[in-house]
Amino acid sequence: MRLLLDECCDPRLVAALRDAGHDVHYVLESDRGADDDTLLALSRDQGRILVTEDKDFGELVIRHGRRVPGLILLRFTPDLRHRKAGALLALLAAHGEQLTGRFTVVEENGARLRPLLSIK
Repeated sequence: MRLLLDECCDPRLVAALRDAGHDVHYVLESDRGADDDTLLALSRDQGRILVTEDKDFGELVIRHGRRVPGLILLRFTPDLRHRKAGALLALLAAHGEQLTGRFTVVEENGARLRPLLSIK
């Protein structure tokens, strides 16, 4: 799966995704400090699902209709952050291409998928 990971994501998450064979563009490695608009454009231009822990992207995509191929928001309490990689890998294995065109929230107790209005 082609993913764009926001710089707020842990490098260990990036490593776990790459080890599992996913194509990951990590913002911290090449686009450090990019603003939200730039990340949304990168996601669209590269056809990558945006993975973030920043709730602002949900606001931009859902409320303001900003287009993105897909959005995954990771919502874990600090004491359970070690579960992020396993939860995200399980989500990708279970839902794979179904994540395109969806806003997905991943939490300690599962995931919620919601269709996006537009992915262009």
